[in-house]
Amino acid sequence: MVEARCRIAGPADIEAIERVPLDRRVPFRSTYEVIRQAADKQGDRPAILFLHQGSADETPDITTYRGLLSRVNQAAGIVNAINPLLRPEQIAHLPDAAESRGIPGL
Repeated sequence: MVEARCRIAGPADIEAIERVPLDRRVPFRSTYEVIRQAADKQGDRPAILFLHQGSADETPDITTYRGLLSRVNQAAGIVNAINPLLRPEQIAHLPDAAESRGIPGL
């Protein structure tokens, strides 16, 4: 059972929270799981409201939870981590194998 919220008024509350195993308090193993479940449950509700200028009278760009999941999936297909400990010939093969559009560098 997942506990919805924890009220912290003092050290005893923190101790009580810490007695509950993490997997009972937080059923997700990754940020991706959080976004995916939010998209399943909240779908077309706003996930992100972005104000380009930051003014109160501005109409925000709205990204729904479903749209956020779509963008995360899109980004996952574009960005591929490269282990710098690989040999150069192994690194050279990775972009083609992953069908990457580019390679970010540091």
